[in-house]
Amino acid sequence: MKTSVTGLRILLVLLFASCLPLLSGQQPQIASLAGQYLESAPGGVVVGYYQHGQISWYAAGESGKPGMALSPDVYFEIGSITKAVIGTGLAALERDGVIAASRQVGELDARLPGELASRSLEELATHTSGLPRVRLGVRGLGRALVRHRDPYAGLDEAALLRDLDAVALDDPGEFRYSNMGYALLGHLLQESLESPFPVSISRDMDLPRPQGFTANGRRTPYWGFDAYAGAGGMLATPRELLAFTVQLLDPDSSQAAAALPRAEAGGERQIGLGWLIEPVGEDATLVWHNGGTGGFRSFAGAVPERDTAVVVLANSAVSVDPLARALVSGEDSLPEPESPGAFAWAMGILMPLLVLAYFFRVMLGLRYPQLQPRDALETTSGCTSALLSAAVWPIVAPAAIYTAWTGMLLAVLSVAGGVAGLGVVYHRRLPGSVSRHWWQGLARAAAAVGYGVLAVALVW
Repeated sequence: MKTSVTGLRILLVLLFASCLPLLSGQQPQIASLAGQYLESAPGGVVVGYYQHGQISWYAAGESGKPGMALSPDVYFEIGSITKAVIGTGLAALERDGVIAASRQVGELDARLPGELASRSLEELATHTSGLPRVRLGVRGLGRALVRHRDPYAGLDEAALLRDLDAVALDDPGEFRYSNMGYALLGHLLQESLESPFPVSISRDMDLPRPQGFTANGRRTPYWGFDAYAGAGGMLATPRELLAFTVQLLDPDSSQAAAALPRAEAGGERQIGLGWLIEPVGEDATLVWHNGGTGGFRSFAGAVPERDTAVVVLANSAVSVDPLARALVSGEDSLPEPESPGAFAWAMGILMPLLVLAYFFRVMLGLRYPQLQPRDALETTSGCTSALLSAAVWPIVAPAAIYTAWTGMLLAVLSVAGGVAGLGVVYHRRLPGSVSRHWWQGLARAAAAVGYGVLAVALVW
């Protein structure tokens, strides 16, 4: 893969027909809504609002880095808004006669498997190619568990081609959101065209960024992208992103061309080349995309009928969609945040108890051999489920009951119990027959629930 780095700055030069006026203003509505958002979100938020030639900026909260203040000129990870940028680039190439969106992908890369090779660039850009969101199966699930804090790190071109060869395709034509599809689209447009693609989807890892936070307030690593950069690998400042989004209001722009509906996306929603389109109010249309990485959330949208555009970028995993949509709709308050469901509360409370139960079960088994389980399978199954439960618990536990020290304690206990239990198996200290004990039933329950929670959490 190429390593040239320019990000959105090249796009701003090559795709913009005009520059935004350097006007500023402050709307109380923005400050009020952003304040409501920060009541339940760690980190901070930057909002850019454009209407009738006037721009308002608002920045509040913490960057998480000493000496860095949030502003319109600080870089954020924009996640899947990258897809709208790539779709806009494809529209520009098609408008200039460089390549047709109907071109089959196999013509650009002969290494693609036969069925996939017959799908078009437009099908990739509209999520109708039949590719799944990500690769599943044993390798995919293992990757999701081990790399959930940075899921695309180290996935190079060879890994992308292996993933594409391994997945089963659905029939084309039906909307199915696909990160794999945009990873392939970005790769093809940047690597396989004779004319240079007007956007570099590589990025400079050294660009200063705020610290990202999970919804629970934990610090999270920046996400690394390689061959999957087309799925969400771009960085942008709020100022750059607003300038890019405002071009949706110009009917002659590449952005507007990319926002023309090309496929149905469920309900009243349609999709163009990357951009989603849906009605807002009785006589207007919202063109938008959002994005998210481990510790960042973003939204970019415009309502051409109202000459309005808005971008919202935050350095936490709390969705900014309600804030952005409230600004677009002119509302004065955000909807009440959804409380964690019964499943999250039950698993958040039960999983630590199950891990503790199995930990003490193994410890007592070492001290009192007559309490040891009957066979190696039960011990290894319980130990494995304890380890997996501890790994998944931070994902499913509600913020109200999650703290860093409880996560650390749970991890230490599960590892200690797992190591001790596996040591029992290794040294063959298992008796041939022992009387049933209530700890055995609890250990089996821990194993069953641990595996069940793991399966549900990875699909959830």
